[in-house]
Amino acid sequence: MKEIYLDNAATTKARKEVVNYMVDCMEHSYANADSIHNLGLSVAKKINENKKVFEKLGLPKDSIYFTAGGGEANNILIKAVCNKFKKGRIISTPIEHPSIIKTLESLKGFDVCYLKVDEYGRVDENSLKELLNEDTILVTIAYVNSELGTIQDIPKLCRITKEKNKDIVFHTDFVQGLGHVKVDFSKIPVDAVSFSSHKIYGPKGVGAIYISKKIKLQPVVYGSNSENAFVPRTLANEQVLGFLKAISLLDDLDIEHLREIKEYTLERLKEIPNIRINSPEFSSPGLLNVSFIGARGEIIMNYLSSMNIYVSTGSACSVKKGPSSVIKAIGLEDKYSSGVIRLSFGRYNTKEDIDEFITQLNIVLGMIRSVA
Repeated sequence: MKEIYLDNAATTKARKEVVNYMVDCMEHSYANADSIHNLGLSVAKKINENKKVFEKLGLPKDSIYFTAGGGEANNILIKAVCNKFKKGRIISTPIEHPSIIKTLESLKGFDVCYLKVDEYGRVDENSLKELLNEDTILVTIAYVNSELGTIQDIPKLCRITKEKNKDIVFHTDFVQGLGHVKVDFSKIPVDAVSFSSHKIYGPKGVGAIYISKKIKLQPVVYGSNSENAFVPRTLANEQVLGFLKAISLLDDLDIEHLREIKEYTLERLKEIPNIRINSPEFSSPGLLNVSFIGARGEIIMNYLSSMNIYVSTGSACSVKKGPSSVIKAIGLEDKYSSGVIRLSFGRYNTKEDIDEFITQLNIVLGMIRSVA
């Protein structure tokens, strides 16, 4: 039976172009980029030249630092801000990725506040205005929510923050946005942006953080004099270059394809009774969160998995029994929260995949609901 992968928000299959490029890099661009001999200098030059792909996102390449992933990027940013200010208020949302929530929960001596969100996870702008005060040092809000696909109005939220105090650091986690939402960050006064490679058909184990020179943050880990000294480590050349290659291959046609697959899925889901679409109308084209009344999400997921159809019940970084923190935060009723499935689409999905998914979904729902 054909494998149908509808869990692209958890990770994606690396593109062949990226894999082939990485193999070539491992064979020919293997030197330590910090070495000052010709081979090392040539690798450093290659990485620096390829970093230009961030400029199409409106970000200067000399403010990009490579990390081990999006989660590490989020951790580093929060801890660097806290090291600089020592105390103050931090504003976020209760539906952030665990790498944000867990880091905020670990802080001592800071006033951490969470914004109100509606039933679709959209941030209440008035809540932000109310929470911003003279002690605020950081606002961190994901551009695209990893479970609902909700797209926040980051340009507006950032402007509200900067109007209160231009020195407040504004950070957005763009891990689920890259390749799904077109953004020109040069037009938004953000101070920091997180990225991840494996969500865009690149290698796992590598991400990046943009940190504006204006906010003058210091590293939270020391040990290198390299260009990537903010996150000191010997760069894994093939991973970094593979990540940059994956960014360079991003195409508007991919976004349109995701939109078509999502719309087709929504149309097919209309055939199934007793469901609720938890994603708002204005959401990521690659993500759809659905509740099935009278069925547990885990049972649906496990049955589909046995049929080589792969979905999830939420973020792979926070999967546990019971509703996720995101689902709890938006206040879903119990009849909806227990039957949540997250569908996340990718460039390799087809309408035929969706047809088979719907067929098998009908079968498992029929079995579950008949004995409920």
